[in-house]
Amino acid sequence: SYPSKAKIFGKSVAEFGGSNEYFDAPAIFNPGTGDYTLSFWVYLPSGTFTVNLFGWYISTNDHWSWSVTSSSQIHSISSKVGGVSSDGILIATSDGATGGAWQMLTLTSDRSAGSNGMTIYNNGSPVTVSLSISNNTTEADFTPSTAIEIGRTSVNGTYGYASSGTKIAEFRWY
Repeated sequence: SYPSKAKIFGKSVAEFGGSNEYFDAPAIFNPGTGDYTLSFWVYLPSGTFTVNLFGWYISTNDHWSWSVTSSSQIHSISSKVGGVSSDGILIATSDGATGGAWQMLTLTSDRSAGSNGMTIYNNGSPVTVSLSISNNTTEADFTPSTAIEIGRTSVNGTYGYASSGTKIAEFRWY
């Protein structure tokens, strides 16, 4: 879906207005049971924010999402495949995403490494983990049959959107 209020800059930067604005990306992010990397530039608004960056949602038993909160700079990545929590990470950092500046965020998932297989990088440096990481099922098959939604996420059918002033650029998955 293309939001009528979203601003597009060049070929790959989108600015979100805070509600009902998101983009659908094709359902081609299908790492199956393999490793994966997600990478993008993001400009987070200054002040207090919760930014629902992107994800896909089929049901409460099949979803994947990444959100960032200014409170303790928490990254929240949540997923279930077939009703089983498969990759999950909740990180409170002192070197995580901050408001008022562009930053490159990257997530790598080495699914054969179990609970130590996921790393978030901010501007090329791994963020410090001070909360839990769980990877209960490293064999889960990530093959979503729905589009990735950039600018909104859901884990229970209720959607959250990117905060007003959020910009996302050069979103890539490998």
